[in-house]
Amino acid sequence: MSVLSIQTWQIHALSIFEWVVAIELVWMYANSLKAKFFLKLAAFMISFIISATCIITWHYYSNLYTLIWLVIFQAFLTFFANFCLSRIYR
Repeated sequence: MSVLSIQTWQIHALSIFEWVVAIELVWMYANSLKAKFFLKLAAFMISFIISATCIITWHYYSNLYTLIWLVIFQAFLTFFANFCLSRIYR
């Protein structure tokens, strides 16, 4: 856990919390409007938060090389979510 400073850990933790709140707000907005677009948006936002959790986990274990699969999984989730978000605008 020595790789990042305490302030950086705080920013990461607050960022995760912010994403959870944003997903919840988008989900509630989608349910109130019955809009499928916003339901899809909230669902794909979950991929981004899982992606962020992967990287925070990797940093927690001091960027251990045996956990490099977390970085690859994070990159895949980010690509997947970006691709899906680009498709819902069409």
